[in-house]
Amino acid sequence: YMLSLPQPEFDGIVSANVMPIIGGLAAVMDGAQKALKPGGSFIFSTLKCEGRDYHLLPQLQVFAHSRSYIEAQAKRAGLVVKGMKAAPIY
Repeated sequence: YMLSLPQPEFDGIVSANVMPIIGGLAAVMDGAQKALKPGGSFIFSTLKCEGRDYHLLPQLQVFAHSRSYIEAQAKRAGLVVKGMKAAPIY
């Protein structure tokens, strides 16, 4: 949907518990960049992995993403990472 917008429409995009079911984030980051107005924010949650870009967690059947992968995909899409915070899963 976001990639089909003719011009930026949103001040912010929030995505909770969606990235772990997507895996690769390139299209999501591209869509967020296209949909956000200048100065807009894209806030999302994911599961953390170390070392690799992203991989499937077989026991949960969801993906985890590394910090470096998120930063690289954001930069590639023209987004700026302003912060990341680790939080426990309850």
